[in-house]
Amino acid sequence: MDYVQGRAFWFEGEDLILSQLQAFFGEGAKSFFSAISILGEEVVLILVIGFLYWCYDKKYARYVGINLLAVAAWAPLIKGAVMRMRPYMVHHNIKCFRAPTSGAALNNIAEQGYSFPSMHSSNSITTCLSVYLGRKNRFTLVAAIVLPLLIGISRVYLGVHYPTDVLAGWIFGLLVVSIMTLISKKVDKPEVQFIIISVLGFPGFFYVRSSDFYSCYGLMLGFFAAYLYEKRYVSFKETNEKLEIIIRMALGMAVFALSNELLKLPFPKEFLDSGTILSFIVRAARYMIVAFLAFGIYPMCFKKLSGFLHKFVKKAV
Repeated sequence: MDYVQGRAFWFEGEDLILSQLQAFFGEGAKSFFSAISILGEEVVLILVIGFLYWCYDKKYARYVGINLLAVAAWAPLIKGAVMRMRPYMVHHNIKCFRAPTSGAALNNIAEQGYSFPSMHSSNSITTCLSVYLGRKNRFTLVAAIVLPLLIGISRVYLGVHYPTDVLAGWIFGLLVVSIMTLISKKVDKPEVQFIIISVLGFPGFFYVRSSDFYSCYGLMLGFFAAYLYEKRYVSFKETNEKLEIIIRMALGMAVFALSNELLKLPFPKEFLDSGTILSFIVRAARYMIVAFLAFGIYPMCFKKLSGFLHKFVKKAV
């Protein structure tokens, strides 16, 4: 893997906040905050988009999904420019209770990524705020406030972000939702919106050397293509049947996970982990195909699935 450098800097008192927070909660809170942190990670966010898209409301899901994928693809552009090292890499008294990338060396910047801004924080506030703006009620309002706050605290406690990383993540998430709202008001055609978002993220290919960017950019392109394909050729119906929701979600996540693993098979693991620009392009292409399969091709089976379930229930009754 190519050698990746980072910059060590922090504002006065940030390291003290980290050490005091870890000392106050102790290692006993590691499991709790790790679980909270997971709520801002890829698999949970895909679950949210999947549920909204496959089951609840496609139009609503497009709004939430576009906002989330935009912030996830754009945030690494800042990370790659600032190159701030994670707190535990700089301060020996700060422990890393949960590595950003499990299985990789803690001080491997290429694998563990940069610190500023916190993508967990930007992802969580973008998702929760988008969900609230799409469905304004007391529950979504509380979630939009509480979840990003807890996730932000968890990232600081775990030793992987400075407080200013989290604050910047929240601000960036709010900014992206505002930008996306403006774009949607000024541009009616979804395909034009998609082109604008993709072009704004494209400069990352010239200097970003973290896997997050390429994964998210690929997911974004795949989701955009899938949405346009589904709208024109599939036009599936959402469902409120509990059994069908469970099956759609289970099969959808299986399609996502299995296709991701199968698309790795043609390439040696050493190449996929090499950190070269070619390996990153392959990664982006892989995630683009996975997203297209999950959100464009997979919904084609929903009509048959609904028919099968109706026959099954009828026979059972």
